[in-house]
Amino acid sequence: MVAEPWDFQSAYGRGRLRGHIRKIEDFGPQGGQALWLAVAGLTMGDQAVDTLRALALHPGDADLIAGLGDQRSVAVRLFGPPESSLRMAAAIRRL
Repeated sequence: MVAEPWDFQSAYGRGRLRGHIRKIEDFGPQGGQALWLAVAGLTMGDQAVDTLRALALHPGDADLIAGLGDQRSVAVRLFGPPESSLRMAAAIRRL
């Protein structure tokens, strides 16, 4: 579910993305994690986006994998590829 921008639309409906975790970066006990997500059906302007990077939205929620493993929603900030200005706030609801 994408919370910001409010008018986000994908092939899966308003405010929805579908994909899977492709890679996990672990920054150590105090540093949290980054998830690389493979997504489908996402277009920004005229450019198709197939990879997003997810980082914890709140500093205290740095262990994203533990949250998902416990079947909790995890709030993240999503970043597009380096050449994109894409940046969204979202919640990953399931693995």
